[in-house]
Amino acid sequence: MTVEFLKAKSQALAHVKAYLTYLKSHGKTPHAIRIDQGKEFINEDLKSWCYEQGIEINQTAPYSPSQNGIAKWMNHTLIKLMQTIHAATTLPKYLWEEATAHVAYLRNQSYTMSVKGSTPYQKWHGTRPNVTHLREFRAPVWVLLQGQKVLQKMLPKLQHRSFVGFDDGLKSVKYYSAETRKILTL
Repeated sequence: MTVEFLKAKSQALAHVKAYLTYLKSHGKTPHAIRIDQGKEFINEDLKSWCYEQGIEINQTAPYSPSQNGIAKWMNHTLIKLMQTIHAATTLPKYLWEEATAHVAYLRNQSYTMSVKGSTPYQKWHGTRPNVTHLREFRAPVWVLLQGQKVLQKMLPKLQHRSFVGFDDGLKSVKYYSAETRKILTL
């Protein structure tokens, strides 16, 4: 499962094209996409682009979300898991995007009924996932202070932060700084 956060519906077209191109470049040729009747999807730009790429567009009937049940159920699952994370932590609510991305990442590493005998990661990559790096959302992260202009011997060289996910695959860790109210990458 892949999660993208959009600020406006007008960004949907560019993200759909980018994701379908990503799939193609990774040897996963999409033959069809299923979309609802939203104007952010049903337009001549997407129709012509999909036609050029050989991708069929399947539209669901208006006001019938059950026809796209897998996506709707997964959205429901992600929201419930994200709400559970927020109920169990003292982190601010505006970190919902990071919590949702973290839950999606964990779901890809976990066994599910829909992918019998393996994980979604294993089905996609052909190898079992390495789960030794997994951390609990909001787990403590100690960040080494670097580049201080005045280095004082008695001041701490580490600061406590909260883990909020991974960035760029597993190459970097995203953490939350309560003092600055920002998400930084380590």
